[in-house]
Amino acid sequence: MSRIAGMFKKLDSDEDVVFQTKTTTPTIFVKGAQVKKWRGTETREVPIAYSMANLYLTNKRLMFLIHSEIEASALEEKKILRLSDVAGTWFEIPVPTIDNVEIVHKDIRKDENIKRLISSLSKRKTVELVQLIYNKQKTTGKMKERIDSIFKTTDVKKVVGAIDKIYTMGKEVYPSLVKQIKLEAEKERIEKLKKKLKKARKKTRKIKRM
Repeated sequence: MSRIAGMFKKLDSDEDVVFQTKTTTPTIFVKGAQVKKWRGTETREVPIAYSMANLYLTNKRLMFLIHSEIEASALEEKKILRLSDVAGTWFEIPVPTIDNVEIVHKDIRKDENIKRLISSLSKRKTVELVQLIYNKQKTTGKMKERIDSIFKTTDVKKVVGAIDKIYTMGKEVYPSLVKQIKLEAEKERIEKLKKKLKKARKKTRKIKRM
């Protein structure tokens, strides 16, 4: 029997859905740009795109089914979310490549974009979000190329590096995601121990033959 998530997303034979959102969730794709200064560097958070997406967490990956999306610059011009070439596509992050996940209280007093995206936040000073920091190298989906493409058009100068972030209002995913990350870390630790033990046994056999 095939395993399915969302709109006919086929899963691996050893993959199961651990958590999924019941409704579309506001999701913000961000770059943490490391900008060169006179002395050292500073990190500047650059919003790339805002979207509405369904989240699916499996024992292997975190997946975003994107329904609508708009560039941060377009939202600043008071344009609305629309169908784009990434609408209906998946953005996938392997669980082992998620470097950090935490619930943050984000100050939105000067963030007009998020208030335009979610009108119910118009009078709020802060909002509780799940923040993900991940390694983009093994992510898949059209959104991966779109994030990099949009970032290149921003007016941020003297960038010497960048980290990839996602903010989502779907904080219900947090407990399951933290648990899954810990499980993956434990699996990795066990695999390293197995390799170390195998190497030690090989060395022991070699010594016995001498």
